[in-house]
Amino acid sequence: MTGSFRRRVRQGRLLQEELSKLLVTPISVEMLPRMLC
Repeated sequence: MTGSFRRRVRQGRLLQEELSKLLVTPISVEMLPRMLC
């Protein structure tokens, strides 16, 4: 039970990292021109 829980947590962290990468890239692309201008 604990092993499956740890595995699920690990998968959740990986999913969060992937989602954060997907979300951060467009946000940074939008924010960079605003900061430069």
